[in-house]
Amino acid sequence: MRHTMPGVDLEKTPEIAKVMQELGGGLEPEQALATAVACYLIDCGAELRHRNNQGKTPLEHIADARIAQMMQKFAQRKMSPPPPLVECMSCCEMSNCVTFEPCGHMIVCIHCSRRMKKCIKCQIVIEHKKMPGGLRVEVSDEDLSILRTRLQEMEDKQMCSICMERPNNLVFDCGHLVCQECAKPLKACHMCRRPIKQRIAMYQ
Repeated sequence: MRHTMPGVDLEKTPEIAKVMQELGGGLEPEQALATAVACYLIDCGAELRHRNNQGKTPLEHIADARIAQMMQKFAQRKMSPPPPLVECMSCCEMSNCVTFEPCGHMIVCIHCSRRMKKCIKCQIVIEHKKMPGGLRVEVSDEDLSILRTRLQEMEDKQMCSICMERPNNLVFDCGHLVCQECAKPLKACHMCRRPIKQRIAMYQ
């Protein structure tokens, strides 16, 4: 028998149909559907502690104790705190967030997962690595090469362009950077050849 309720079609509202399955049996069809709608609203953030203009909460309007109990359980599930974060088994610094497939273990962070070929817990070969929400952790050889190139470029920008050994820690009034050791003998900027009028030390 198909459950009906004004404005509700279970075939078009799979979320409410799912809640009805979770509630199980024991209620009349119309009661079950109305309770499922109420529990769905609770899951969406409806607050059971709010009072109306008569000073009553939603639960105080329910005569059937079984229905009130079902709604309270849904509210408690909504309010329950998230599970505590577990640290990565590899670096012990970040939280684990990557699930290995097919073994299903979630024991390492995204950074440590990138270099792993086998699960360090069960030694099963990893076919896929997934983040919460199903997003795959994939780094191709091409992407890795690009990342290494960009990292090298960033490091080069931080290093003195004269000696290529020490970090830039002094800026000329023209805006170009150099290390303090290489700057000592310079009268003009080594990049734009403008006379140096001001030297500003950079502190990191």
